[in-house]
Amino acid sequence: MSTEKNKKFEQSIDISKKLEYYKDAIETALESGNDKLVEDLMRFFASVGDRECFAACLYTCYELIKPDVAMELAWRYDFTEFLMPYMIQTVRDLTIRMDHMQRKAEDNEIKQKKEKEEVGLSQLDVQFNLQSTGLQAYAGPGYQDPYGGGMGNMGSQGYGGMNTGFSSHGNYQGY
Repeated sequence: MSTEKNKKFEQSIDISKKLEYYKDAIETALESGNDKLVEDLMRFFASVGDRECFAACLYTCYELIKPDVAMELAWRYDFTEFLMPYMIQTVRDLTIRMDHMQRKAEDNEIKQKKEKEEVGLSQLDVQFNLQSTGLQAYAGPGYQDPYGGGMGNMGSQGYGGMNTGFSSHGNYQGY
């Protein structure tokens, strides 16, 4: 929002305060969307001792008010009974957000575990299938199979490094 527009909101709020059109001041502060203007208006209501307008500002501009500012003003000016509905709602909103974040984190954790299990199971399937067929998965240049198997070792050892007694030509050589 431009500073020019903020100045107009600020001027409008100042005029409303001078004329004691507090409802208009609160609505203008809300319309501005500027938490600083709302905070200044709340400080004004607290300083003149207007508990009802303080409470109305808490209710109307709820989304723009920082809880620490509201608590400080209520404590300083003894407005705690007017603050309580705001604080109850704030704590409720925070609890809902935390519950949502916790569920989301738990869901992500479960999803990651499932993915790890699926990857682990698919790797076991590949290893089992390769061993049972005697084939070796390609693991990149320079890979040395510790068991001496694989397609590159076909010959008298047979497929996959197993000594079958057959040569690469299918003739039985005996053990």
